[in-house]
Amino acid sequence: MLKLLETQLGYQEKADGGSKFGEWFSVNVKQDPAYETGAWCDMFLSWAANQTGQKDVVGQFAYTVEHAQWFQDHDAFTTKAKPGDLVFFDWAGGKSIAGIDHVGIVQSVDGGEIHTIEGNIDGGVATKKVRTMDDIVGFGDPAKVAEKKKAAKPLAGKAAPAKALDAGALDAKVEVKQAAMVPDPAALASSAPEAMGTVLIGGLVVATTAKKVRDLFKRS
Repeated sequence: MLKLLETQLGYQEKADGGSKFGEWFSVNVKQDPAYETGAWCDMFLSWAANQTGQKDVVGQFAYTVEHAQWFQDHDAFTTKAKPGDLVFFDWAGGKSIAGIDHVGIVQSVDGGEIHTIEGNIDGGVATKKVRTMDDIVGFGDPAKVAEKKKAAKPLAGKAAPAKALDAGALDAKVEVKQAAMVPDPAALASSAPEAMGTVLIGGLVVATTAKKVRDLFKRS
C-alpha cells in the first residue's frame, strides 16, 4: 500500500476540489456523487487499500472521525506508530477522536518524528510530510484489525465430534421399538373377530381384522 501511494505523490486535486480518489469512492463505495468533490485525504487511503486487497483491515471511509472510531471499535487505535499504520490529526492539538481533522499513513518512524504520506494537504496535493505527536491524536493499526478478525472467524469445514453411543441406552431403544411392533395378545383376544383395525408388523402398518391377526400368530 505504501509503495502504491508513493506512485501518487505530487497528485494535485482539480480546480473544483474534486479528485480521482473522490470519483472512485463515489462510484465504488458510497454510490453518491457528492463525494467526487469531497475532502479526499481519507478516500486517498481507501483507494490504495482497495487496490492492494487490504480494504477489510484498513477500512473504506471518507470521514476521518468515523474511520478512527472504526479502529477504536476493533481495539486497534493506539498511540504508538509503526510503518503502515494510519495516523489521525487534530490541528487544534486535541487528543479526542471527535476532533480529528485529517489522516495520513506512516511511512517510517525516526525518534519523535513520524514520516508520512498524506493526500489533500498543502493546497490539495499528495505529498510526504514529517510530523510530531503535537497534532497527532493516534494511530489505526491494520495488523491489529486483522488479528481481531482472524480470532472472531469461526472454524470452517470441521464437523463437531460425534458423541459416543451409550450401548445400554441403544439396547433399551431397540427393545422399546420391538415391543411396539408386536401386537398385544390380550388386546387381540378381546377384540371382535371381524373388527377392522391396523397393526404394525415388520415396520409396516397393516389394515386387517383381529381374527386374521390371531390366526397369523397361531401359525407362527
